[in-house]
Amino acid sequence: MSIKLFLFINYLFLISNDLIPHIIHFAWFSENPKTELVKNCIASWKKYSPGWLIIQWTKETLSPFDNDFIKEAYELKKFAFIADFLRVYALYYYGGVYIDSDVELKSSLNPFLNHSFFVSQSRDKWLHVAPDCYGAMKGHPLLKKMLEYYRSNHFIKEDGHLDETWVGIRFTKMIKKLYDISLEVKIKKPIILPNNGSIYPTFYFEQEIQGKLNIANHFCTGSWKGNKYNDEKYLANCYYSCRKSLKDKQLLNQNKKESENKSNNNYFKILILNLSVFIIDIMLKIYIILGRKKNQLIK
Repeated sequence: MSIKLFLFINYLFLISNDLIPHIIHFAWFSENPKTELVKNCIASWKKYSPGWLIIQWTKETLSPFDNDFIKEAYELKKFAFIADFLRVYALYYYGGVYIDSDVELKSSLNPFLNHSFFVSQSRDKWLHVAPDCYGAMKGHPLLKKMLEYYRSNHFIKEDGHLDETWVGIRFTKMIKKLYDISLEVKIKKPIILPNNGSIYPTFYFEQEIQGKLNIANHFCTGSWKGNKYNDEKYLANCYYSCRKSLKDKQLLNQNKKESENKSNNNYFKILILNLSVFIIDIMLKIYIILGRKKNQLIK
């Protein structure tokens, strides 16, 4: 990061009354071009965050690495875990909001910048927090503790296994340790943390739920993962659950559509049947009337 950019970020922070500066950080380590979905997501950031500084972090901007955890992950091309480190590193040193490239903003983040830290609860069954779209002031103590973990541990463990723990799990453990906060159930209202931090329900920054206030929606595309990437191992089934929920929603919509079509078909069948009965009834009445007249003529 250049000195000019560093000074510019601090200038933005000084002229603003918000604790969190107007900066969006995101990572793009993929060698592939951005998909249309990613482009649309970035466009939504610009739409709802006019005048904000948007910083794209790449493999080039991460050099030099300052800890063994990231060096080892980089050598193995495990870029997802570098992104996990980045979302802590960037906000600790510069402040702002970190957003995954597959997160679409639905509204302005400005009302949440008076927090020292904000994040949503995840959509998975383990009830972690989900730092896919989260904000923090520069130098936040929670992020300091997270950085200390990365700098004092290895990605490749002594037994040769990889520390493929989802960053949301790390955040949750650290939050519980620092603030003695329990996340045993799905929360419906924000949990207030010390120093004006807050954990919001899932529908705020993680998952769009009909009828609920939604600021950001995470599509969970996993554009960073490789062909041999183990989704369940990395995300502790969070990514899998996320994708499954989307598939279930698609299946639900499909079943709903089929049910509506079936219902429409049944409606037309019943209509035709009723119409047929009506016509037959009219014909019978006509037949009876004509038969009576014929009998009268014979008499």
